[in-house]
Amino acid sequence: MKTIRERIALRLGTDVVPGLLGLAGADHTSLAMEIAKERAAQRSPAEVLAQYESDRFVRPSRCDPFVLGALRLHALRAATEHGHVALELAPLAPLGTSSSVATASQHKIVSTVRQTEAISDCSNVLALESASRRRRDPRGPAVHLTATARVTRAQALQRARRAVGLQRLLIRLGAPQENRVVDASLELAELGEQGL
Repeated sequence: MKTIRERIALRLGTDVVPGLLGLAGADHTSLAMEIAKERAAQRSPAEVLAQYESDRFVRPSRCDPFVLGALRLHALRAATEHGHVALELAPLAPLGTSSSVATASQHKIVSTVRQTEAISDCSNVLALESASRRRRDPRGPAVHLTATARVTRAQALQRARRAVGLQRLLIRLGAPQENRVVDASLELAELGEQGL
């Protein structure tokens, strides 16, 4: 069985990956955006609706938003009562946040055409924020951060007999012995008797 790279090289008559990798970041982004624009222009509203109805990455959560909001607020308050600073993270992180800062395969991450990726684990983003704060103020106080984020993971996770692409996580990042990850989607599934 041929890899995707081999199939594309066979179709185009050459391996284009080395040339694409040689592009400057801005040129690579512009090319990817142009391809996305052309592909979007070729799609009918019916095709977009069909994807919306079948693609696990774009469907709304089945969780009760009031239960989700209450749990999020409770978790953030508890973390801040223990000295953590609560952050509202952006939905995107720099490309490589999960595969460079951590060791996840980039194939398990939803990458964008703008040199970013959807957050798949907010502990990596909190590690970047912590490092950025420490670099700006190396002699400053210890950095203790917390955040909840709706994360997107490309690998299929089985929950409630169906694939799940989106989860909400609570992360507290502090000294190494204080790192804790709570998978709030499990608690939400128990509270609301419905999966994310």
